[in-house]
Amino acid sequence: MQTVGAASYQVIVVDDGSVDDTPQIVARYPVTFIRQEHVGPGAARNRGAQLALGDLLLFTDADCEPLPDWIEQMRVPFADPTIAGAKGVYRTRQRSLVARFVQAEHEEKYDRLAREGEIDFVDTYAAAYRRSVFLAFGGFNTRFLRNQDQEFSFRLAEAGHKMVFVPQAAVYHRHVTTVRRYAWRKVRTGRWKVRVHALHPSKAIRDSYTPWSQKLQIVLLPLILISLVAAFAGLLPWFLPLTLVLAGFLSVIPLMRKAVRQG
Repeated sequence: MQTVGAASYQVIVVDDGSVDDTPQIVARYPVTFIRQEHVGPGAARNRGAQLALGDLLLFTDADCEPLPDWIEQMRVPFADPTIAGAKGVYRTRQRSLVARFVQAEHEEKYDRLAREGEIDFVDTYAAAYRRSVFLAFGGFNTRFLRNQDQEFSFRLAEAGHKMVFVPQAAVYHRHVTTVRRYAWRKVRTGRWKVRVHALHPSKAIRDSYTPWSQKLQIVLLPLILISLVAAFAGLLPWFLPLTLVLAGFLSVIPLMRKAVRQG
């Protein structure tokens, strides 16, 4: 339930080939349900946008639970006609160490966004766009299986469209709870970030969302892996990969301190 009247918004659920009981669950509610067969998240969101009737498009993910005032808060910045997009935040109820670390990582990025007057990255877990702008730019790039929200945001920003951060607009999310799943998620995201930066090279240097420490980690990870292989093969002295590993550890200290302060 949302704090705004049900007649003031439309809910569209696009099922991208799930094999669970999603259709049966959704059928209990007065929403528009669309099913497609593994076309991808970008295509699913684009299809929902085409069917939407309102002037604003709000996106969230299947593993998110919007707070009751989410729609109300997401709409606020659009009172300014120059705003094209807005981004909300994650919250979590989880207490596991890894999940709390993930939340602290997001909080570090939110601190950075809060210092920016305008932003250039809107995540689809809590996103809002003017429908006219979204459609004019062709929606999400369906060639991207991940990070399509980042690529789309960069396109808008480079064209001069204004996007803002709305920390009051929150969704609950279940973060990963194991180091293995966290690491694998980072690897997959990193691969697609490389493709995003190939299209938007200036954003590899600076964007409103990514702290310098994470930019450094993106560079260090492949260097660490390559140098470790080379050291095992006897092609490099061991001090080089060990130095890179130490640099990687030092780069996460600010985040670890933040996680400790947050309990």
